[in-house]
Amino acid sequence: MADTGEDNRPIDERRTEVRDQLMAIQSAVSAEWEMSRPWDVDAPASDAESPAEGKFMATFPYPYMNGRLHLGHAFTLGKADFMVGYQRLKGKRTLYPFGFHATGMPIATAADKIKREMSTHGYPPFPPATDADKHDREEAHLLRVPAPPVTVKKVAPKKQPAKAATKTDPLAFTSAKAKVAQKDSAKEQWEIMRSMDVADKDLEHFADPHYWLGYFPPLAMQDVSKLGCKVDWRRSMVTTPVNPFYDSFVRWQFLKLKEKDLVRFGKRFTIWSPADNQSCMGHDRSVGENVAVQEYTLIKLEVAEPYPEVLSSLAKEGRKVYFAAATLRPETMYGQTNCWVLPDGKYGAFEINDTEVFIVSHRAGRNLAFQENSREWGKEKCLLDVTGQQLIGTLLRAPLREGEESLIYTLPMLTIDMEKGTAVVTCVPSDAPADWRTLQDLRDDEKQQAKYNVKKEWIPEDLIEIIDVPEYGTRTAEKLCNDMKIKDQHDEHKLNEAKDICYKHGFNFGTMLVGEFKGMAVKDAKPLVLQKLLDNNQAVKYAEPNGRVVSRSGDEGVAALVDQWFIPYGEPEWRALCDKALENMRCYGNDTETYNEFVAALNWLNNAWPCSRTYGLGTSFPWAPEFLVCSLSDSTLYMAYYTVAHLLHEGSLDGSTRGKANVSAQQMTPAVWDYIFCLSDDVPTDCDIAKESLELMRREFSYWYPCDCRVSGKDLIKNHLTFSLYNHTAIFPEKHWPKGVRCNGFLNLNGEKMAKSTGNFITLADAITKYSSDVTRLTLAISGDSLKVADFTDLNAFSSIDRLRKLIDVITEQSHHKVTGTETQTYADKVFLNEIAKAMNTGAKNYENANFRKVFSSGATRLWSAFDRYLLSSPEDSRNGGLLRTWCESLLILYSPVCCYTTYHLWKNVLGNETPIYDAKWPSFAEVDVSLLLATKWTDELLGLVRHKLTLDLKGKLTSDVSKVKIFLSREHPEDVVVVFRTLLEVYKKHDNVMPDLGVINKALCQQKMFSGKAGKKKLGLHMKTIKGVSERVLEEGESALSLDPQFDEAETLSSQLVYFQNALDVAEVTCEFDQDVKEDRNVAPRRKLMVRGGMPAFCEIHLRC
Repeated sequence: MADTGEDNRPIDERRTEVRDQLMAIQSAVSAEWEMSRPWDVDAPASDAESPAEGKFMATFPYPYMNGRLHLGHAFTLGKADFMVGYQRLKGKRTLYPFGFHATGMPIATAADKIKREMSTHGYPPFPPATDADKHDREEAHLLRVPAPPVTVKKVAPKKQPAKAATKTDPLAFTSAKAKVAQKDSAKEQWEIMRSMDVADKDLEHFADPHYWLGYFPPLAMQDVSKLGCKVDWRRSMVTTPVNPFYDSFVRWQFLKLKEKDLVRFGKRFTIWSPADNQSCMGHDRSVGENVAVQEYTLIKLEVAEPYPEVLSSLAKEGRKVYFAAATLRPETMYGQTNCWVLPDGKYGAFEINDTEVFIVSHRAGRNLAFQENSREWGKEKCLLDVTGQQLIGTLLRAPLREGEESLIYTLPMLTIDMEKGTAVVTCVPSDAPADWRTLQDLRDDEKQQAKYNVKKEWIPEDLIEIIDVPEYGTRTAEKLCNDMKIKDQHDEHKLNEAKDICYKHGFNFGTMLVGEFKGMAVKDAKPLVLQKLLDNNQAVKYAEPNGRVVSRSGDEGVAALVDQWFIPYGEPEWRALCDKALENMRCYGNDTETYNEFVAALNWLNNAWPCSRTYGLGTSFPWAPEFLVCSLSDSTLYMAYYTVAHLLHEGSLDGSTRGKANVSAQQMTPAVWDYIFCLSDDVPTDCDIAKESLELMRREFSYWYPCDCRVSGKDLIKNHLTFSLYNHTAIFPEKHWPKGVRCNGFLNLNGEKMAKSTGNFITLADAITKYSSDVTRLTLAISGDSLKVADFTDLNAFSSIDRLRKLIDVITEQSHHKVTGTETQTYADKVFLNEIAKAMNTGAKNYENANFRKVFSSGATRLWSAFDRYLLSSPEDSRNGGLLRTWCESLLILYSPVCCYTTYHLWKNVLGNETPIYDAKWPSFAEVDVSLLLATKWTDELLGLVRHKLTLDLKGKLTSDVSKVKIFLSREHPEDVVVVFRTLLEVYKKHDNVMPDLGVINKALCQQKMFSGKAGKKKLGLHMKTIKGVSERVLEEGESALSLDPQFDEAETLSSQLVYFQNALDVAEVTCEFDQDVKEDRNVAPRRKLMVRGGMPAFCEIHLRC
């Protein structure tokens, strides 16, 4: 595909041609792989047959099968594939299995929606697809044809909203899916199905939830295979009893947990879907997947006489009315001075039982009804509606306050959130910064008092000291507000910061000053105070979702107190095992960041987790078949199942085909699972499975397990990944605990969040059709490695097309060079080979750490730079064909884990290698010559500076006007440079061989006489770029970066690179001299000093033709 001349076609047309060529390569290669099945890998029959390098097993959380896979899935599953590809090149036996999740509510709910729509509207309940829809879908995949305009509904307003795609925008992408997105986001199910390319005639089948399990998994397999992933599909399965083998496995897992008393039954708070009449956890939700239950204590502040007029009717009925204030700190109730309500807030008086009424927000009233705080469970009864303004001035009796001191007033607070707690807040100004600050605002603002009809005598004159906190005293909130200069109750950021300090220090270090627990540590007194309040009927327990939850059925979730099966995650002994597992588990990519996320998840997950359902798809509890195992509980240990799945039901997702072990699901008893998972060495006495089959399965498990790396989005750390740690530590011995995890952030599309509702969405199949698999893979690899949001953009995708075009062109061109051996003969040869070795080492390091973006930004970039340098350094007739072949093969190997199709084709069909590239070995080289690296870096830096000076001197003239460039190297460094490097070395040694930040360095330099005063600081400023660069080099080179003593012969280096300089600068002649006393020729341009970091000071002269 090398160019024969200048290509003047439009860029999008050229890219389309490249894309089409990549697609042709992809089609041919995938056909080969379909025949050879190189990714189907079994455990070796014996240890002697296992490669010395070992094995590597990577997995990806099985995707939910209620639709097509999208680019976000590919962003994560691709990382697992890249890791497997690299580890295979390192000689390891690799395995990448892939399953499909169908447990839970989403599929069942969607099927029910289709039933309702067909019942209500008939079948089909929508207009048929038009020819125009089909045309738009096809056109959207052509790079040369702009997509039709799309009106995008923004998720949130932007300061500079992106312009809608127009017909003149060659980068725009849309599909038929965007047609649906233009309508209201609350779609009918038929619209959703059509957006996933489901044919109208097939819609009625989706009213059966089990039909989904046979429809979407094969499409996912097709898409993942087309992407080029190295998946062993023999091991795939779909969850639920549809596959009786997997169903048996989940039943075994829960029996193991129950044996250890790690599955229990009882009343627990859980997030509940009233419409579905069951728990609504993670995957059962359309909104709020990571929302959890927040538990509070409701303090019962009894309304005292005289009753406010708005509540007088309740008093006449003989009811006790309470303002129910939610708190996380019951131990501070000794310090209540008043109660807060939001003046504009809408409250209700909710009937709790025959005699009690709670004043709370309507959201809280609804939650209370599901917590046995209403006459009828799940049905709240609001006796009357009131506003906060109507409640201001109400006299209340505060628990834990005695006598007349217990009487407090209700006052206005303007920052109350009606969606949090009960929106009734008890005021403890000694230990709650927002309370103290709001009281000051109210006390000082007479206009506010008048506005809300507040009498001065209602406002407490002072706070009550209840807790002594070291460093903060007995008035912690007041001190923090003053120290942090919090100006008013609306200073939200500072108040939250102060609250965190106050609560944390008060709980961990505070001592009680009042009450019967006086003198006791706050953390010890807290549960005792809570129990006292509950025993005295002065408080009740309350819970609510800590965010908005919407179930797949469309109703808003509540916190309910119900009987259920639960797993007691967070119990101290079990938690200790998880801590140990985490310490020994490698966090790839972002080790510290990922580790900290796990620690936070373990700290957060300290409550019983509901694990049962009564509606949806899933495995029944072995001992309670009326309950189903939830979708976040049957997906914690299944990585072990992959090891034997192919032997049980090779190639059949539903288990309908027997595998090599030739066993039935009924034969897979708990004792058999124990044996093959090495939890028992005794063959089950009642087992009728052939011993050979048992040993084969046991061998597969013991070889492949544990899983070496679990690749996942960071959103699963809080549930699935942490649950997996708990389940592994509960059931398996330490040698089978997870070895590694690689997490990533979410993926945006062209700078915006991907969402079907906005139309900014692309399926994996559409991405492959539009860009090709290798372009999609490469763009995903370079989109981001961190836990932050990454971005897949059209510009990056088109850049990937250009990169692959260059790869094909250059490898094809270089394949014609005669291979004469790889022995280095010239200085340019030595530099080239050394740079190849360094680039491959850098690439290997980043592959090993699963930082794929860096593989290309550092390793691949270095290889390309080395190639360009070599061509400029060596005349064509003296180039080493063997070295060029080494470079070509190294480059393809570096690209191959990511760009699998193109590299396979070039390796086999262009370079003519017989062994496929995925079985090639990562190249090994002699140890990298560090001094030669430094010399190369110095040379390139010097070249860049000479080029810059040349540009300045030419002032628009052509390089052909230059007759000669002279470069001079000085034998001695100026005094100021010596002082800078000497000081940097002193600072480095003082900080234990670590280079501190620039502020510390600058302070040390300013203490030098040469850099003191105004003139000295100005002189120092000239060196700051050098100082910053040297500081960065220290990270890689260590102390050697701080030496002015050359680690290579600069004169010899420069002399050997004159051809390189001449070609790179495109000038007729380049010379060098090494005497700083050479006199300047007044007939030429002045000599210009070049600030090269390290090495000799350099100067250059530019000679122009007359």
